[in-house]
Amino acid sequence: MTPKRVTKKVGNALETVGQGVVTLVHHGHRGIKSMKRPVKQMYKSCEGATKKAVSFARKEPVTSVLIGVGTGMLMGYLVAREK
Repeated sequence: MTPKRVTKKVGNALETVGQGVVTLVHHGHRGIKSMKRPVKQMYKSCEGATKKAVSFARKEPVTSVLIGVGTGMLMGYLVAREK
């Protein structure tokens, strides 16, 4: 092979790699844009759940404490059972 042919082949290979990188970046950008909406919706629903939980705790403090204690006991039992 002549040096010109080698240079041309290397140049073609680099061009192909460059096109692949551009395609990869484009698809990554599209993926990020498509994930923004679900993440925002999840954040809003968590925010709404927090507001509801605080509202319930203010209206029913004893029930809230009992639910918390029961949940803690259940989680403690499940964790201890795995050991």
